[in-house]
Amino acid sequence: METKNEHLQKYPGRRSLNNGEVPVICQKIKLYREQIGLEQKTLAAEIGVISNAVSNWENGRSRPDIALLPKICQALDVSMDELFDMPVKAAEEKPVITAGESKSAYDSVLDQYLALSPRDQSVISSMIEKLREIEDNELYDSITEEIKFTKQLAAGYDPGCEFDDMGETIYLYKNKIHPRMDCIFQVSGDSMEPDFHNGDHVMVQRLSQQSELIPGEIGAFIFGNETYIKQYQKSGLRSLNKKYKMIKFTEEDSVFIIGRVLGVLPEDAVVSLENSIRYENAKKRIES
Repeated sequence: METKNEHLQKYPGRRSLNNGEVPVICQKIKLYREQIGLEQKTLAAEIGVISNAVSNWENGRSRPDIALLPKICQALDVSMDELFDMPVKAAEEKPVITAGESKSAYDSVLDQYLALSPRDQSVISSMIEKLREIEDNELYDSITEEIKFTKQLAAGYDPGCEFDDMGETIYLYKNKIHPRMDCIFQVSGDSMEPDFHNGDHVMVQRLSQQSELIPGEIGAFIFGNETYIKQYQKSGLRSLNKKYKMIKFTEEDSVFIIGRVLGVLPEDAVVSLENSIRYENAKKRIES
């Protein structure tokens, strides 16, 4: 009668991993999956593998392909360090490679990469590509395209022109802007100080024919072919800066409400040029 070891040597393709022990990564997949209440078949569907693959991993019969690790981390909402049960260094101890840093850090990473076999280099390249894709997808979901009108809202006296501005696209982070914002205008002048300063960009909600401003609200207006940011009152358009007189109008005057001013656009809401390019590249890939 053959021994267990003889049987395993005879059928190496059926050999259990680590002499029957379940690898740490497989244990962690089960741990984190159960912590978030995710079924095995649901996790398998999310990362694009057959339904019994996760069961095989968790029982130690096989390991996940290394190219799947980024998707597994995303589905379980954990980091690579957590998945491999690696101790995480304090933030200040983590080596961060920046573009302006000495090449020694890059050389160290490159040397380690070049020391790998071509097969492992391919795996690393695949992981980097997938991680980058995940990051770009997250970036794509976090950004919105809005319209910034180049015609300024006068907080003072506007020289006047027809409001036929088509505007320009501006990229903004969704979590930094007002959820009801439709467009952006720039303030010109000081009549709305101290709340709105010259050069501020304000978020505006366009109003439908059925909606209207309530007296006391700040709005963007066109009056006499001039655009203004003012406080709406039934008797006219009021400046917050007391040195400016109220703009009054009659029923015969043409006053158009552009929309409700929701507040000043935060400076950190504007997406950097680098991330704008990444967003556009991700948009082409996702929406094609």
